[in-house]
Amino acid sequence: MFALPEFYQVLLLWGELVSAGGTNEEILFPIVPAKHLLLVTRGMFREDTNAPTYVQFLVRGRGKDIAVFEQRTVTAGVMYNDGLFVLIPENCQLVARFNGSTAANLLWAAINGYEVMASKITNP
Repeated sequence: MFALPEFYQVLLLWGELVSAGGTNEEILFPIVPAKHLLLVTRGMFREDTNAPTYVQFLVRGRGKDIAVFEQRTVTAGVMYNDGLFVLIPENCQLVARFNGSTAANLLWAAINGYEVMASKITNP
């Protein structure tokens, strides 16, 4: 049986919220702790009732938002499941942003991947 080294942790994180009808509604994933990295291998999202203008996954930290994925054509009620692949450094976080959401819509986003203790990574 295959086992990951002790410094890896397999993650599935998700969040949901009911839209207030703002320009941008955001689901915030936890901030990556110091001396850790988050390797995201998949991003998923859905808006139940009305389609937003677009949905983005952003890396937020160090005073910037950097878009790492964007879906411009979104259909309400459809689960989007993307092979998002991004490495998020310590003290940064992943954000799912729903632009143009309508009030009372249920927004949902999830990611999976690996949390790695950066202090345990060595060069060969």
